[in-house]
Amino acid sequence: MKRKNLVALSAFAVCGILMVSCGGGSTPKTSLKNATDSLSYATGINLADQGGLARFLEQQGILQSSSNIEYDYQMRISAATDSVQKQALQKELNAKIDSVNKVNAPKLNDFIRG
Repeated sequence: MKRKNLVALSAFAVCGILMVSCGGGSTPKTSLKNATDSLSYATGINLADQGGLARFLEQQGILQSSSNIEYDYQMRISAATDSVQKQALQKELNAKIDSVNKVNAPKLNDFIRG
């Protein structure tokens, strides 16, 4: 009985701490002081709604997409009958995705730097 009371008290304390840690605060209201701020904010919201920065950078040709590679290899893996062949294809897929990520990393850093 004591253990149940202790567990219940602990759960209540954790819930209380979580509620207090929220602080009742919300995200600060965005301050748009001029037309440039408004346009930048609207562009950012639109970009986020359409799939995010990575997708935008892929569409602009800054980053290379790995989705076609992944799709191709997933089709080949599902068509493979031998488990050894499936493992080999999975290793190839991982290597190709790693190479795409290595190519994209400096491009992304250059984009962030401006």
